[in-house]
Amino acid sequence: MKDFPNVQLVQELATFLNHRQIPDEDLCRFLMFNTFRDLQSGAVLVAHKDKSDKIGWTKAYGSEGSAVEVVHDVALNEELPVPTVIRTNRPLWLDLRDDHDKRFPGYSKYTIYRKGLTGICTPICRFGVPVGALTVYSDLELEYSSEISDFCYLVANLIAMRFYSNVLELPSVIADEVERGRYLNLKPRQREILDLMVQDFTNLEIALKMGCDEITIREDALDIYQALYVHSRLDAIRIGARYGVTSQIRAR
Repeated sequence: MKDFPNVQLVQELATFLNHRQIPDEDLCRFLMFNTFRDLQSGAVLVAHKDKSDKIGWTKAYGSEGSAVEVVHDVALNEELPVPTVIRTNRPLWLDLRDDHDKRFPGYSKYTIYRKGLTGICTPICRFGVPVGALTVYSDLELEYSSEISDFCYLVANLIAMRFYSNVLELPSVIADEVERGRYLNLKPRQREILDLMVQDFTNLEIALKMGCDEITIREDALDIYQALYVHSRLDAIRIGARYGVTSQIRAR
C-alpha cells in the first residue's frame, strides 16, 4: 500500500477527464486488473441503474461471471450497499468481517459482498446524477482513506465515461437537452463543417469549399466527434441533422 494511489497515474487519469476523452475497454481493464492489485482486490463490480429503478446490469472484473447474476435486478429501494450508494450519492466503506444484516436486511444472501475484508462502494455520476456504483472488494483490512476514496471516485467516473458515452442511454428528455447543448457548444467553423457533412459532402469536397486541405478537415472532424461525445461520422451527422442549419431549413 506504499505510495498508493500512484500520483503519476492519478494525473494521467485526471488528464482523460479534463480532456473529456472516452477511455477504451483496454484502459478500463488496466484500471481494474492492475491498479487495484495494490488493493488486492478479489472482485470489482460496476453496477448501473436502469429506467425502472433496478440495478439493470453489472459488469464484473476479476471475479466469476456468476457474480454478475447475484446483484442483477436488485431494486433501487432495497437496503443493500449498491442501491444505498446510488440513492444517497455517497461512498460507503464496509468492514466485511462484520455482520451487516441489521443495517442491510438480507445482505448475507449476496455472497459476493463477502469477498475480501473491505468493501469500498463509490457512486458513478453522469451530469451530477448518481446512475450506478463501482465496488471494490479488497483482501486488505483498510481504514477509511480520503486518498483511496477519491481515487475510486476518479476511476468510477472515468469508467462511467466509457459505459455511458452514448447519450441515447440517458432518459430522453435529458438526452435531448444534453445533446443540443453539445451541438450549441461547437465553434462556428465546426458547425459549418458538420452541416456540410449532413449534406453528404466528403472530406475532400468540404476542404475545397473551405479552402483548406483534406487532412485539416479530417482533424476538424475528430474534434467535432469528441465535442459531441460520439465515435463515428454517422452519429455526428445524426446530431447535426437534428439541431443544425439543415434541420432549421426543413422546419420552415
